[in-house]
Amino acid sequence: MALVLLASLGGCQSSEEEIQAFLDSARTLHEQGDDEKAALQLRNVLQLDAANVEANFMMAEYYEGERDWPRMLGHLEQVVKSDGGNVAARLKIAKLMLMKNELAGAAQQVAAVEAQEPDNAQAMMLRGVLLAREGDQKGGLEQAKRAYLADTSDIEIVGAYASMLMATGNAGEATEVILQALESRPDDNTLGVLLFQAYAAQDRRGEAAEVLIATARRDPHSLANWRILAAYQARNGDFAAAEAVLREMNAANPDSVEAKLTLASFLGQRDEQAAVDVLKQFIADAPAASSELKFALGEAYLRGKSLDEASEQFQDIVASSSSATQVLTARNQLARIALRQNRNDEAAAIVEEVLAGDPRNMDALLARAAIALAANRADDAIIDLRTVWQDHPDSDHTLVLMAQAYMQNSADDLAGAQPDGGAENQSAERACRTRLCPATPGQRGPGGRAEGAGDPVSGWRGQRGCRCASSADPVAPEGLARRNQSRG
Repeated sequence: MALVLLASLGGCQSSEEEIQAFLDSARTLHEQGDDEKAALQLRNVLQLDAANVEANFMMAEYYEGERDWPRMLGHLEQVVKSDGGNVAARLKIAKLMLMKNELAGAAQQVAAVEAQEPDNAQAMMLRGVLLAREGDQKGGLEQAKRAYLADTSDIEIVGAYASMLMATGNAGEATEVILQALESRPDDNTLGVLLFQAYAAQDRRGEAAEVLIATARRDPHSLANWRILAAYQARNGDFAAAEAVLREMNAANPDSVEAKLTLASFLGQRDEQAAVDVLKQFIADAPAASSELKFALGEAYLRGKSLDEASEQFQDIVASSSSATQVLTARNQLARIALRQNRNDEAAAIVEEVLAGDPRNMDALLARAAIALAANRADDAIIDLRTVWQDHPDSDHTLVLMAQAYMQNSADDLAGAQPDGGAENQSAERACRTRLCPATPGQRGPGGRAEGAGDPVSGWRGQRGCRCASSADPVAPEGLARRNQSRG
């Protein structure tokens, strides 16, 4: 028995030493910037001790860097389960709860920190954010100011306080707070973005642009600041300056597909041919260009109604892409082109290829439903549309097609359909009336708002007796039908 006990104790000691070795290795690797290998060492720790506080906290920080919030939260919750007094973990959980707008959960974590450390500046800040989210802007600002006065060096607290000042119409005071923080951290990009926001709130356009371009150039590989600046300049009508910013972003990130797509998208909003030209140039400069660029070029051709050129791009993607998802999407676009050119048999064959690989592919099912409707096979269309509706119940396009299928089937008024299809039927009728029925000028929609005839974004149309239109004539008098109870 004594030998058994000694062996057992020896094993525990060995396990503890192994855990410590893994933790030491993880810390070293993290300091060297190799977080992937550090995470492997931490996983080794958790295999031996799933509740290890340090390993779970470090894994949470790893997933924070990866922006994998669910896994981050899971490890933090394990930390708190093992160590209820871990303030750092509770603060991080509170911030994640706020990101998800789960105010009660965030408040619970903040209260636990306040009980343990009443003067914790981060807890004061989070309490302020909670109050503001709950509608108490004045109380929130007071708490944020308390946090700021307790720790003027915490950039997160500075940001929260400055943001609340701006939200309450005190952009000038926010500017002073940010400038004071910049004195000790002149190259801090977070503060740079905050200063841009403060200047923009005061309509100090030149200073706002100057600050953000400097911020973007300090960290040229972060695309977000370039895009924010371009959007700001475009909103102010300076499209040439916005384009110049996006071109500078591309020069600083020559291998970034995302940067290229951002520039093409911006150009395409005002001139589709300009988007086509820049995408063709990007692809020519890199013959083995990402299929994402070719896909974007195909879509630009589609928007410009250059169907043959679009088809060529999508066929190239089908032939060359290694991504199954891209191939399926390109096939869907080829089917869409074939339908627009009235080559329905070809479109049908392409759609079947897509559905063979992805039986619930929304675009393919919608295309097959449209083909069925064109061939007066409403029953077949309804089967596919029901499948799409189950996965995407908020798709008005799906419901309009469904309503047209009911109309084609000469079924009764949707309102009296069997109970098991009630939600589907009511949604189809709503979509049909929303998209296809014009309101009479002067009629009032929900909330008393006057509706103009044919308003394409109105959520309400005319009276209940409004009739569903055919695809050929959007105000045809045939009538939206109710499903016949004899149909399944």
